[in-house]
Amino acid sequence: MPEPTKPQIEERLRAVEEENRRLRAAMDENTQLRAATGAAATERRANSRGWAFLGMTLIVLATLLAPVATAVGFAARQAGDTDTFVSTVAPLADDPAVQALIVDEATAAIDDALGIDAMVEDLLDNVFDEEATPRLADAADLLGPLLADQARAAIRSALTQVVESDAFSAVWEQALRLTHAQFVAVVEAAPDGAIAIDDSGIVAIQLQPIIAELKPALVDAGLALAGSIPEIDVSIIVAEVPAPAVARARLGYSVVTAVGGLLPWLALTLLVIGILIHPRRAHALLVAGTLLLLTGAVLGGAIAIGGSVAGAALASQVPTEVMAAIYGELTRQPSAAMLAFVVFGAVAIVAGLVSGASD
Repeated sequence: MPEPTKPQIEERLRAVEEENRRLRAAMDENTQLRAATGAAATERRANSRGWAFLGMTLIVLATLLAPVATAVGFAARQAGDTDTFVSTVAPLADDPAVQALIVDEATAAIDDALGIDAMVEDLLDNVFDEEATPRLADAADLLGPLLADQARAAIRSALTQVVESDAFSAVWEQALRLTHAQFVAVVEAAPDGAIAIDDSGIVAIQLQPIIAELKPALVDAGLALAGSIPEIDVSIIVAEVPAPAVARARLGYSVVTAVGGLLPWLALTLLVIGILIHPRRAHALLVAGTLLLLTGAVLGGAIAIGGSVAGAALASQVPTEVMAAIYGELTRQPSAAMLAFVVFGAVAIVAGLVSGASD
């Protein structure tokens, strides 16, 4: 085999060097490609963590805002919609404890307004002449209290008959509709109406408009004496709110009525966006469902316990049974909302588990 010539050797060296340069260029390109791929992967992981954090933040904010939105929305509907307010409070007219309280308070108010003891005494003085018939006059001293008690019993019986009839429900509902503007007296301090709150923070159910409506019904029930009942200014104290809280409520009333209808939608929007932008949607559904379920269960339990606490706190002002009836009607819708949170949370948890299993 002939020895390669010098030009052949030089040609082979040039080919080897060219191949080395090509290999080095390919290696450099491969290194750059791996570096770019790693940077892109790192960037994707960073973006994924950022979206996950943002999504989880929105979910947490939504679950925190949801109960607030429920309460504010409920208050706004009660203050701004007459039918909603009446449908919430009107059933109290059929509650036996509330009826008994109204009968007791109205009987005492009418007794004070008419001055039954003094009225009976004047009547007996005009009927019996102490000088002409001293024995009958002495008997009148014993007869007077009996007649006064009979008059009170007649008033109570007539009131009970009216309050327990269907007519009272109509009177109660009509009074609520006519005085719906005064429902906002809790924050605006309107002085008249079925429900009011004064500057000292005393929340009261005023009997004046109710008794005024009941007077014709009492006369129709056979109590002719009801026609002479004067205007009565008496109320049933329901609660005493600290004055600073009243002032804050009055300042915030316009805000509540303005945003009450928007907050629930805002909470729902935040929740949906948080789930949609989270990279691991199944995980987001599990977290959202768990938070909703816990929120509904905890706040629902708090609402249930709150009735007993409110009844105990106001036992000296309002009978426990009456407070329980009022509290039950006012919290019926919020309690239903908390139950809905629990149901939606359970559905979201199931959806998250199914989605995770299918991935």
